[in-house]
Amino acid sequence: MKPRTFLAALTAAVVVFLWQSVSHIALPWHQSTFSEFKDISAVQNVIEQNADGPGMYVVPWADPDDKEAMKKAMEQKDKGFSMFASVRPNGSNAMGVSLGQQFLWNFIGAFFVAFLLTKLNLKDTSCKVGTTVFFALFTVVTGILPNWSWWGFGNSFIAVNIADTLISWSLAGFVLAKLLPYVDETSNEPAAQPETDD
Repeated sequence: MKPRTFLAALTAAVVVFLWQSVSHIALPWHQSTFSEFKDISAVQNVIEQNADGPGMYVVPWADPDDKEAMKKAMEQKDKGFSMFASVRPNGSNAMGVSLGQQFLWNFIGAFFVAFLLTKLNLKDTSCKVGTTVFFALFTVVTGILPNWSWWGFGNSFIAVNIADTLISWSLAGFVLAKLLPYVDETSNEPAAQPETDD
């Protein structure tokens, strides 16, 4: 790995992380996509009493081998109450650990794009930014939208996360375009020798 590629990926990861900090702390749009239970304590008590430890929980739930129960669960999911939740009765990662992990994921993602850009050796800034945004769009289609279609994530929640993803990686694209210049490969080719008559 070339030091310049590592530096470009690291800088892009910092820019993405800074935008994420602004997006989640200074801007209200993420918080506005969440709803609040009428009685949080009552909901928490019920979940703690019924959850079998930490994990992912869905309502309705049915034994996959029980065809009749599965049929009723699918009917309830289509027309009745449903829920998809990550339950952590004993807490999760500390904020510092989660922030460190988030930066690591940002760096790995930025490195993937930086590595590809060095191989493509694109000349125009718009092409480099466009390639980076293309990766972000791939993430949107394969990683964000399925939560909307399968688990019923709210429209506003999905919309904000799509916008957040596209903004952050557009910024990263400009950084990568700046730090990964086009390499004119023809300049390294030896000059053609003039032809001579024998």
